[in-house]
Amino acid sequence: MLFIVASALFRFVGWLYGSVAEDILTGLNIHGRGWKSVVCSPDPLAFLGCAPPTLVSSLTQQKRWADGVLEILFSDKNPLLLTIKGNLWFRQALAYYWICLWGPRSIPELWYASLPAYCIITGSHFLPKINERPIIIHVGIFIIYNAYFF
Repeated sequence: MLFIVASALFRFVGWLYGSVAEDILTGLNIHGRGWKSVVCSPDPLAFLGCAPPTLVSSLTQQKRWADGVLEILFSDKNPLLLTIKGNLWFRQALAYYWICLWGPRSIPELWYASLPAYCIITGSHFLPKINERPIIIHVGIFIIYNAYFF
């Protein structure tokens, strides 16, 4: 039943090309038109795909995908524009922004990941100590996060 719906959907909408990340562009267009999506989890699993065999080809593919989603962000298929003029929900737009900012997001994440090593080398710290008052913020976030997911 789900296959019939999916085949009918692509018969009317079709795959969109013009970006390396055509799957994201197609999904963004479908959601921008007001279509709903569902999770399909067949048993046994289908469409597992294949991974690149070497590190160089994997890095090339990752760079190509990062360029593709950045192109989508600066095109007329921008999630914010589709929220304003289309039927894209605000939460969907945030999810698409999270995907489209995947490449540039790596720069601050790399700095944040190297921050503990820098603090160990220099003998400084970036989190408040136990006896300082701002530790309440970090402990509160930790407790709320663990209470939410358990």
